[in-house]
Amino acid sequence: MTTMRNTLIVAIVALASLATGCKKKGNDNSEVTFVNRATEKITLDIYRTYSDYANNNNVFLRKVMEPSEVAFLPGNTFSDGAQYYIDWYSEDYYRTNWFNEKYEDKDVISFSPRPGDNTFYTDNYYRGHARRCFLSSSGTASKWKAVNAYLYSQSTGYVSQWATMTSAEQFREITVNKAFEAVYDYRDANGTLQQANYEFIVHPSTDPYIELMDANGISAGNLTGGRLPTSTQPDYKSSSLDTVLALLPGNDYTYMMVKQ
Repeated sequence: MTTMRNTLIVAIVALASLATGCKKKGNDNSEVTFVNRATEKITLDIYRTYSDYANNNNVFLRKVMEPSEVAFLPGNTFSDGAQYYIDWYSEDYYRTNWFNEKYEDKDVISFSPRPGDNTFYTDNYYRGHARRCFLSSSGTASKWKAVNAYLYSQSTGYVSQWATMTSAEQFREITVNKAFEAVYDYRDANGTLQQANYEFIVHPSTDPYIELMDANGISAGNLTGGRLPTSTQPDYKSSSLDTVLALLPGNDYTYMMVKQ
């Protein structure tokens, strides 16, 4: 009787060890984990290519996650060694990972699940009205046109220079896209149409704020919301998402630009 009891205990222990080993192996090599650290419900769209991500095409997988939810997907959902691109956002797009990971200290959009490194986290740090302003929430691009230009001083505030400017100085347009590229169209002193391309950083601020970067990674200008010359002095506070102020490359004016 004692021998049979000991045999039974050994068998149970062996079975438990096998189950634990299988679970550990599955967690390490198969399951891909998504953790919603945001305090709001998040929609998570996964794309196979950066082009699809930038153009909102061919969503490979969509997952809606509740606050603090942890979701698991089988590893064979994803191709071995492949890189994917994740676009996540809250219902109002205030919380979103639309941030240029080239200028971040970690991967924000790209995700390559592999054994031992197969967990993706959302993060409350990534927030702001930039996406609502510059991508109209769910879009892929926006175009902006200058309608006024100002010089600013502490004593006078914003003073319009528009009436004294030439048509060439007035012509400024900029197109901002989801791939963190800005196309800047302007006319030079001779009236000749010119075009320049910039990467940009999205800053995690309450007001819309993107910073243009030149080829050397040096700041070349910015587009910001939250403050407009048409609002009340001295704060000029504004909640508009269709009008921004722009400091543009090689220019002393502050342009007011409206979304087209």
